[in-house]
Amino acid sequence: MVGESRVQQLVEQALDEFDDSDNVSKPLRRCMRIASLRNDYRNLLWLQMEGLNADVQRTESKAHSLRFRAHFSQDEWTRFCQPDIEAYFDRRSLGSNGFDPRSVSELEEAVRSIQAHSDSMVVPEGLAPVDLYYRSEDVNRAKMTLVGTIAPIRQTLERIRQRLHVFLVETEHQLAYGQINADIFERTRRFVDEELAKIAPNALAGFIAAYKRARDGDPESLSHALTSCRRVLKSVADAVYPATSEKVTGADGKERVLTEDRYVNRLLQAVAEVLGKHGQGEVLTAVLNDYGKRLSSLNGLASKGVHDVVLADEVDTCVIQTYLLVGDVLRVVAGRSALEAELAAPATSA
Repeated sequence: MVGESRVQQLVEQALDEFDDSDNVSKPLRRCMRIASLRNDYRNLLWLQMEGLNADVQRTESKAHSLRFRAHFSQDEWTRFCQPDIEAYFDRRSLGSNGFDPRSVSELEEAVRSIQAHSDSMVVPEGLAPVDLYYRSEDVNRAKMTLVGTIAPIRQTLERIRQRLHVFLVETEHQLAYGQINADIFERTRRFVDEELAKIAPNALAGFIAAYKRARDGDPESLSHALTSCRRVLKSVADAVYPATSEKVTGADGKERVLTEDRYVNRLLQAVAEVLGKHGQGEVLTAVLNDYGKRLSSLNGLASKGVHDVVLADEVDTCVIQTYLLVGDVLRVVAGRSALEAELAAPATSA
């Protein structure tokens, strides 16, 4: 996680340059970067939709949806994300002609191409007066047709551009009040603290210790902060899937003994047993692969504190991403994850 001053700098730069041109791709890329740095998954959802062709979205829809749904409860997804998705279709609306499925960059390229074609349409020199009149009429009609083609594309781009401006202004306001992380992270943090206070007080104490040591900032404190994150993962695993000496069959059909030290596998098994009841094996595999990669990355970073010199940014990243992942796991175990609604839906063919 970068510092607050860096995020503020990116927002201010994006706003200062916003009116310099009609370009939408550039501010879109900046908004995506800002949302990513702030763990602003709600806004990152529609920002990525604007940046992708709808056909690409359909191809990647399941993975795309799962990636975001993991960070929300079912209620949050319905209240926050569903309206954002509907607003995306409203911005792309072509009235009775449906909606424009192209990415922002494709829309801008279409405008450039059509405008270039219009500019290239000129009346040849040396025509007789009558021929000149009729040829001019033909060219003007053709240009008017092209103008009519460009107009709805430009209207769509302008609606997107205005939404990007609103996002930047809202983000600037939040940062002005010291809110470096987006609302979704703050909600996740409160949810995790409340749940851990009930089921794993040791893990909550570990988070508090990690935050305190991260703020201290000296090399030894930073190292201990990472170690605290690793202990948090183990404490959560102990709470949601206690160690066992019995062999357990995982979602991949393999048997494992989930002992005390296998806390990463125990976290994955806890998720698998809740979500696996919905029967969509392919989707479950995608979910578990994502969790596995995130857990492996986090565990590796947290273990670095034992052996190496660590940086403050690494510690911030580890603490925040541990919070987010623990929140994802706890929502699943509590039956509150938006992932369940996705998996509970009837499977459809690609």
